[in-house]
Amino acid sequence: RAPGARGAGLLRLRSQLANGRAGRLDQGRAPLRSLQLDLQLDPSDWSRLQLRQLDATLPGQGQLRATGQSSGGDGSELRLRLDGLDSREIDARWPALRARGELRLQTRAALSGDLLAQPLKLQGQLSGELGGGPAAGAPREAKNQPPLPLTVELQALLAPQSLQLQSLQLHSGPARLQASAELALRKALSLDQGWSLKSEAQIQGLDPRRFV
Repeated sequence: RAPGARGAGLLRLRSQLANGRAGRLDQGRAPLRSLQLDLQLDPSDWSRLQLRQLDATLPGQGQLRATGQSSGGDGSELRLRLDGLDSREIDARWPALRARGELRLQTRAALSGDLLAQPLKLQGQLSGELGGGPAAGAPREAKNQPPLPLTVELQALLAPQSLQLQSLQLHSGPARLQASAELALRKALSLDQGWSLKSEAQIQGLDPRRFV
């Protein structure tokens, strides 16, 4: 227990897990080496929650960190930070991707309420390298292809009857993609009653040879 503003005090949960047999998915193993959790709760008001720390160590040099909080007055927020991700360390069958970045999720709703009743705002940034090594189908003696630098930024808003991709920007060398879109639903959280989609995109400096 930790002293809090309310008489019941706060509950604090700490946990550390280690996986001595971590490995790739294609090896039939879990790609998680260790996990550390530090969570704080208010027994007098379960809508109040603070994720003080969530650290996950992935195979290779991958690290996933998260912090967040939720309350009836302030809503909910979650921040994710990814560093040193190598997709081939997760599953050797996946396309090669090395990445790092951040993702932020915000809503006015508390975890104890109806999260879908309020719009969910997403903001993210991701940078890294895509590909590298021999081209697909190339003979073993073929020269390695240089990896493609990649940067992605996005802003989106998810509501019960709409999904708005407010801004998507993708950069890879001189190539640049800017896009926005909106998916509107006639029935909340369902495609059954029909839907409409509007989108817009601009591409500059694209050389298709770089992606072959």
